Amino acid sequence: MRRDFTRLMGRLSVTTRYAVRNLTRNYRRTLLSVAGITIGCSIALINIGMTRGKIEMFIRNVAEGGIGHVRVVPENWIVSHDSGLRLHEWRKILGELRKDPGVAVATPRVRIQGMLAMGTRVCGVLITGVDPLTEPKALRYVRTLESGRYLKPDDSHAMVIGKSTAERLRMGIGDAVVVTVVDTTGATKSDMFDVVGIVNLGNKQLDSMVCQVTLRDAEKLSGLPGVGEISVILKDPGDVNLFRDRVRASLSGGDTAWTWAQISPQSEQAVRINYIFSRIITVILVLVALLGVASSQLTAVLERKRELAMLSALGMGRVSIFRLVFSEALTLGTLSGLATMALAGPITYYLARVGIRILDSGKSLTALGTVVDPVMHGDFGSWFFVYAAILSYLATVVASLYPAWYAVRLDPAETLRMS
Repeated sequence: MRRDFTRLMGRLSVTTRYAVRNLTRNYRRTLLSVAGITIGCSIALINIGMTRGKIEMFIRNVAEGGIGHVRVVPENWIVSHDSGLRLHEWRKILGELRKDPGVAVATPRVRIQGMLAMGTRVCGVLITGVDPLTEPKALRYVRTLESGRYLKPDDSHAMVIGKSTAERLRMGIGDAVVVTVVDTTGATKSDMFDVVGIVNLGNKQLDSMVCQVTLRDAEKLSGLPGVGEISVILKDPGDVNLFRDRVRASLSGGDTAWTWAQISPQSEQAVRINYIFSRIITVILVLVALLGVASSQLTAVLERKRELAMLSALGMGRVSIFRLVFSEALTLGTLSGLATMALAGPITYYLARVGIRILDSGKSLTALGTVVDPVMHGDFGSWFFVYAAILSYLATVVASLYPAWYAVRLDPAETLRMS
């Protein structure tokens, strides 16, 4: 094995061989430097993985909370939020969206301001007309019901409501509720609906947002044909802006498309804040590792002042001396990168696959109007290995700039005279 190592060293340049020798003759210092970089970069990578996973979860919850990754709406909707606006040729638009390979689900909706009444009890609600086949794939809130069932395509005068609304009206599955809306002529219109399902999200505000009927019943109530929006869930949320632009280019007749970030600026701001804090923590951790390496490298240069001065006196130029110290940094970076991958890789992978449970079973938490998942997952992919290499080399190379500059500026005559 020693012979193989000698043969490998013989293939390296003189500067690299000298750098490796300097690192191997003081194993303790080298191991401490590698350990410092590895620990700092590993913590930074684990933090980056959890932040990416948290942001991905947050965006998914926002999109599947009713907004969608992209929403196709009439052009003036973003300003007025008028529920009476309707899409032009919505069936054609919906068909094209569902054929798109990047679309996981596209579902149409109609929203109507109305009032529910049972006996002397009344409650104002936003009634949503939906496609029963695709709505549960786009809206996570109706995937599981506390009681009853979800809407069926052939339902007539059937309704699914939130638990807080049901409790306020003191009604349950099978009860009939009077629905009152204002139609396009300004006249009030009332009809009877049977409650077939009740949703319990553990949050009264979110519960009150669930009041769904079929598209056909919604059209009859509003007196307006067509749909007001098409919510799109993408297979890859990272392509949301490109997908929006592509959809906009295909639309005509005053319709447009908006992303979840444009519809919910507060959610987009929360994502930005998470990114900023993650970068600050990463910079701090890398800086701590950098200072440790810089101290170690400078100590090594000071210990070898006479040696470096002798090399300079024998004709080694300043560029070669700089390359010598720099080669040591690159070698440390390579060792640290491999050690970081070995240490942080399994942890990051575990957090991505298994996650961390932040809520007990049966409990729920809301943030910015969306339900937070009980288990928080990190993220793991090819980015991990790229980041591990970048952070490790960045810490060692930057930390070696001052020691290398110091070594280059040594005066051979004065150094040898003082030694």
